[in-house]
Amino acid sequence: MTRLSSKTPTARKSHICDGCNTEIAAGTVYAEYRGVYEGSEYVRRHHVECRDAEAELNSINDLDGEDWMTIAEHYEEAGDELLADLPPIVADRLRLWVKRSEDRSAARLAAARAALSAATGTGEA
Repeated sequence: MTRLSSKTPTARKSHICDGCNTEIAAGTVYAEYRGVYEGSEYVRRHHVECRDAEAELNSINDLDGEDWMTIAEHYEEAGDELLADLPPIVADRLRLWVKRSEDRSAARLAAARAALSAATGTGEA
C-alpha cells in the first residue's frame, strides 16, 4: 500500500465517507487520500473528524497497512461502548449509519415476505 497524496479539499458534490459510511455534503471540507494497493489506484474520502478518530483508534490498536480498520469496522467490533470514546459528531454519524442499515434491512425483509406471500398465495405478509 503506497500513499501518493493527501489533501483536504472542499467537496463540490456529495461523497460517502469511507470511515462512517454517511454523506459528506457538498461544501464540506474533507480528507482525501490517493494511493496504490496491489497495483490498483484508490481514493479514500473521510469527514476530517472521522479520519482523525479512525487514525487514533488504529494507532492505539497498533493497526496499519492491510490491518487498518475504518471507524465503522471499529464500531462493528467494539459495539456501542466505542461511542462514548469518540467525538460526539463521529458517534452521531455512526448512530445514523446503524439506523439506516437497520431500516434498509427491515425494508428488505418486508419486501421478501411480500414476495413470498404473493408467490405462495398465502395472503400473509
